[in-house]
This record gives sequence, C-alpha cells and structure tokens, in this order.
Amino acid sequence: MTQPARHAVFENIGGSFQYRIRTPRDLARILDMDPALWAALCVPVAALNGDPAFFQALDGDRNGVIRVDEVRAAVEWLLNILRDPDTLDRPEPECTADDLNPAFGDGAALQNFLAAHGGELLDNGKLTLPKLRAVLAARLAGPLAGDGVLTAAAAAGTGGEALLADVIGVTGGTPASGGATGATGAQLDQFLNDARSFLDWASTAEPPLFRGKDPAPYHAAVQEVGAKVEEYFRFCELIRLDPANAARFKLDPAALPALDIHDPAAVDETLRSAPLAVPDAECKLALDGQINPAYRGAVKNFAALFGVETLTPESYQEVKNELAPYAEYLRKAQGGLAGQLGRERLEAILAGQE
Repeated sequence: MTQPARHAVFENIGGSFQYRIRTPRDLARILDMDPALWAALCVPVAALNGDPAFFQALDGDRNGVIRVDEVRAAVEWLLNILRDPDTLDRPEPECTADDLNPAFGDGAALQNFLAAHGGELLDNGKLTLPKLRAVLAARLAGPLAGDGVLTAAAAAGTGGEALLADVIGVTGGTPASGGATGATGAQLDQFLNDARSFLDWASTAEPPLFRGKDPAPYHAAVQEVGAKVEEYFRFCELIRLDPANAARFKLDPAALPALDIHDPAAVDETLRSAPLAVPDAECKLALDGQINPAYRGAVKNFAALFGVETLTPESYQEVKNELAPYAEYLRKAQGGLAGQLGRERLEAILAGQE
C-alpha cells in the first residue's frame, strides 16, 4: 500500500475545515484519520450529487447509506489493487492490466480475467470506464446476468430446464438480479450430492416393521393425535405440580370469549384449540372417556390400533420409541432435499434423462 502524504492539509469549505484531497496519495491519510475529523459518519446515497454507479459501489451492504467504514474499505482496496496510486491522476478513467497489482488477490484475478476476455473489454490494451459499463449493461440485459444465478430464461433450449425447475423446487432457489428466481452452482451441487446419497440409501433400505406389521397406519395414528396427547399430559403436570392449576381448565361463563355459535367454522376452531380431555393430577388419559369431539374419531382409531384403553406419559413414550425406527426411515426416505422427487425421477436425472 502507498504511504500517505507527510502532512494532512485542511481548508475552510463552507464554513468548516475539511481534509483536502488533491492527489491520489492523499487518500491513504484517511485510513488512519480519527472519525471525529469526518464531517459525517454516514450519508444517504440519495443525498449525494455525482455518479450513481460510483455511490452504489461504495454502499457495500446496499442499504442506501454510505458509512465511514465503507469509504475506508473502498480506499484500502483501491490502493491495494493498483501498483501505483498515481494511476488515478490520469485525465481519462482507464487503466491497463499492467497497472494492476498481481501481489493482491483481486489484482491477480482481474489480470487473469482481462487476459481471457481482453478482446471484448479492452480498447487498444486499455480498460476504459465507458466500455466496461457498456459491456456490463449488455450482459445484464440478457438472461445470463453474471450474478451466478441460473434462471429458466437462461436455461431455455439447453435441455436442462426440467432439472433447473427441480433444483429450484426443492431448494427454494435464489433471487436473480432481474427479479426471477434461479439456482446457484452451489445449490445444484448440493442437489446432485443429495440425490446420489438418497439413491445409495434407497437401493438397500427396507422399512422397519412395527410389532411385525406395516408401521404406516400406526405412525399415521400417532401423527394425528400426538400433539394433543402431549399437550394433555403437560396440562396434567401443571395440576400435579399445584392442584390450584386445575382452576385454569374450568370455564367461567362470565369470562368466555365471544363466539358465534351459529358459525360452524368458529365452533370447530374452538373445539380444536380446547384440551383433548379434562386434565387431572393422575396424568392418565382414558381413551374411551370424555374426549374432545374434534379428536374423538382419531382417538378411537388410536385405541383400536394399539389395543389400549388408557395412556400415561410413560406408555405413550414407549409407543413413540417403538415407532422411532420407522420415523427415521421416513425422514431418510424424504431425502431432506432431492429425495422429495422420488427414486425414479432422481435416477433419470443422474442418468442424464430429462
């Protein structure tokens, strides 16, 4: 990095003393300048007069405000990427590949980029601001915006449209600069890795049995009532801790919330939000007792499948433990990502069949 000027020079501008920047080397001084010497610690981009593209480049987090740290970061990058800061003294906004500092990572990267794309970007060996902006505008106007996000428009006619749609569907995709949703290379790689892992697992996996039977209906029965059963036992624990909590589950007609009893949807919602049964300190759930009508059919099905009349927290946990291998099987079968598409689709994708 270049050394700052020997002395900082301030001059009266508009009634206040401001640091004078007359040469590129004066820029280095602001990296060590106390924030108290700045006229403002931040400024809205909309309040500035000048090149909007320049201000957008300074606004690193794109929040519409340029802060002191963003200005410092830009100056440090600029002084690092140039071999000689006096390059900035040229009257025209241009530079050559030799002006870039190959010892700085971005400088080497830009030199390599210019070596590969110089025919498109350079005029007589020089990179000029007007030419660079014209090329960027042309690229951003097309489906390949250079933002690293592949969209359906960019993939059209390539034969990869269906694969892209699958990747976007299971990953959620990434917003592209043009407003559409696409997928990044990282998302595509993750999708394909997940697809291979899922197919490797699916080629040998067999669903575990539950008590020697198909576990699917048992798992479905637990899924249907599980949340309300666990809620019921939590309420029972409250009463076991302090019997006074039983009063929380006794309705006071004077304190009842408004309810249109002629609105079926409102009545159904009230029933669904009510406890599965009246909780008590014994922490027992009689499946053939007074069950909330919204769940009575599901509870009756659960009792018949598992052959039980009463549940306790312990016996219910035993049921969940027995079904845990099948729950884990389902989790893997869903693939977490690519497995959602199913074995046949993934095999076709990996075989190159669209």
